[in-house]
Amino acid sequence: RSKMIDALNSKAVSTFLDESIDIESLTPEERRERLRNASRVQQDFHKLFKLFCEVEQCSSATEAIPVIIHHAYSLLKADRVSLFRFDPKAQDLVCDFSKDIVGTRVPLSQGIVGKCATTGECYNIPDVTKCTFFNGSVDQSSAYKTESVLCAPIYNVQGHVVAVLEAINKLEGQFDATDEYVIGLIAFFAGDAFTKSVMLEDAQAATRKAQRLLNVVKTLGSARSENLTQFIDQIVDLAYDVVEADKVSVFVV
Repeated sequence: RSKMIDALNSKAVSTFLDESIDIESLTPEERRERLRNASRVQQDFHKLFKLFCEVEQCSSATEAIPVIIHHAYSLLKADRVSLFRFDPKAQDLVCDFSKDIVGTRVPLSQGIVGKCATTGECYNIPDVTKCTFFNGSVDQSSAYKTESVLCAPIYNVQGHVVAVLEAINKLEGQFDATDEYVIGLIAFFAGDAFTKSVMLEDAQAATRKAQRLLNVVKTLGSARSENLTQFIDQIVDLAYDVVEADKVSVFVV
């Protein structure tokens, strides 16, 4: 948790609470703006820490991502928040969480989320009509009008992009530097959830494999050599279960 606190403090404090700035040199409006930013950063700290604690209680990405999306709405004040997961087999992005486009697939070579996934960078697009890589096909299929986009890549522990978190249409004003930092932290928590989920799946798979191998040992130990046909059938059944092959053959010499 200290790592999360350090990450929060490092950029937020230096960016919004920089004591080296001469307050007296600021105009009244600049002072009010700094106070608003400082107040928001403080509120976001509490919300982010709450998000972090809740995600820590989740055992899988399936359980954690809805929690993350819920908090993302509160933190980013966006009209839409979606998560696109990278599908390594199809080599594209599929929307797993959204109000209206779940199941939508986006090629890596298209759109802002595709750009985010391939470059691994955060994008803040205040006006999509001026963005050369914006793809309006999703809007056409969903009858929704995208005006501004903020998205961040989600990395796994190996440093590979596994998903993209996207916020669309700020409810008031535009997405700013604070939003960019906040969505980056949310994406970090999401990446941690993906990593934990993979580790859990690997552990469960290892447990299943160990159980299958134990079944093999038990079966071979209790098999009777005089019944060769039955013995071979048992070997074939066990081979299907252990190696999960499409076809198993036994050649008797």
